[in-house]
Amino acid sequence: MIIPAEFDPSHPDLIWSDPYPVYEQMRSKCPVGWSDRRAGFWYLTRFADVRAALQDPDTFSSVHTRIPYIEDPLGGEIPLNTDPPLHALYRRVLAAPFSQVAVRRHEPKLRSFARRLLEDIARQERTEFITSFAVPYPSSMFCFLMDVPESELGTFLQWKDDIFVDRRPSESAPAQRPEQALAAFTAAKLRIRDYYLELYQQRRGGDGDDLVTYLSTAVADGGRPLSTDEVIGILSLLFIAGLDTVTSTIGLMMAYLAGHPEKRRELVERPGLIPSAVEELLRFESIVATGRLITRDCEVAGTPMKAGDRIMLMMGAADRDPAKFPDPDEVDFTRSPNPHLAFGGGPHRCLGSHLARLELTIALEEILRAMPDFHITPGHDVLSHVGEIRGVDELPLTIGKPAHA
Repeated sequence: MIIPAEFDPSHPDLIWSDPYPVYEQMRSKCPVGWSDRRAGFWYLTRFADVRAALQDPDTFSSVHTRIPYIEDPLGGEIPLNTDPPLHALYRRVLAAPFSQVAVRRHEPKLRSFARRLLEDIARQERTEFITSFAVPYPSSMFCFLMDVPESELGTFLQWKDDIFVDRRPSESAPAQRPEQALAAFTAAKLRIRDYYLELYQQRRGGDGDDLVTYLSTAVADGGRPLSTDEVIGILSLLFIAGLDTVTSTIGLMMAYLAGHPEKRRELVERPGLIPSAVEELLRFESIVATGRLITRDCEVAGTPMKAGDRIMLMMGAADRDPAKFPDPDEVDFTRSPNPHLAFGGGPHRCLGSHLARLELTIALEEILRAMPDFHITPGHDVLSHVGEIRGVDELPLTIGKPAHA
């Protein structure tokens, strides 16, 4: 039994290949709890409590979302680490390139990226799917949107990995001492700043259609141009979002489909279900546990909390809450409605949700067309990580039906 006071989303003694039994235990026995780990924090596990906190930025501030707090040398990621009314200003600046209409224009490019990768994968008997598809597919889109060369992806991905200092070590990512992890985080942030600063200076006032050029010419309310620091803060967030979250989600979706051939066949035979399957798998494998800073004394479900406390919102636990979702531990590709919190909620609802949905939908359509049969390679393990964002490190797949099928 997990002791609430020792709960930590990166605790090495927990079985994070399937954290949901732990979440269920917490939700039923201690849904609003205090942990002494990570310098101390509250956590919420029920859907209603998590959603209410997401919708109350006056009480639950996003200025500091990491637990424990880590000082960002860039001053934070924009608009993630801002509160209303400033937050709304930045959302308006970013609304145009991330609208549903705008991202739909990228469908041909996304299909081209997916098919290019799958041509090689489908010819093989085996593949490690994270490195062969889950990483390069959304990363190629990131490079396209930023107009940066894919040859630099290795460097970008190393910086991204250095930023996530709270991830549980795995066989593929050995542990670092805390001071090493913090130094790597700071160095990565400064390298991202320097890289984007050079791009910004080169493209400022230009006529390109990439996001760096767009931000260099964007204006805030009242017609003022964004400052250099504001542009770098926004690009810092887009860097993380573009190189990690879709990769993590694809890995978990594919691990599920590889282990549940009947559900995979359902989508192969009924491809029209794929958009709703994306929503259901987003609910089933909600990857984010985000922090907030409590700004004033308050109560959550009768539990008193103090201004200055930190609180973790457990989307993965909330989206398996039986009080909100019937049979929450069952995957139902026809589930409707499906008001999951995989993209958060309230004013900070994920800015890139339209793009993420499109990327995930196209990925499943093209994967199931190119390789309708696949399974986890016998004798190999699915290696995962957890922390702020849960995901898969290694997913060894064999293409085709199992020998005993």
